[in-house]
Amino acid sequence: MKALLSGWHFMRFFRLAFGLFFLIEGFKSKDWAMGIVGGWFLYQAVTNTGCCGTTACAAPPVRQSKEVSKQRIETIEYTEI
Repeated sequence: MKALLSGWHFMRFFRLAFGLFFLIEGFKSKDWAMGIVGGWFLYQAVTNTGCCGTTACAAPPVRQSKEVSKQRIETIEYTEI
């Protein structure tokens, strides 16, 4: 319940509005495909998932170990033969 009520941002509201629009239009026009699309967007808004099944389609940042970040990058000098 805590995850349902927290973390609302622009894309989550956008999915909710889009889902409600498609679901209502699907019922009004008796088009089951539009209703399924609306249901899918509502599902994404409620569960805060994105198109890939992850949270908002964000790839996790790449973490570097402390040893790698502390190493000094040396320049390589090339000699022409």
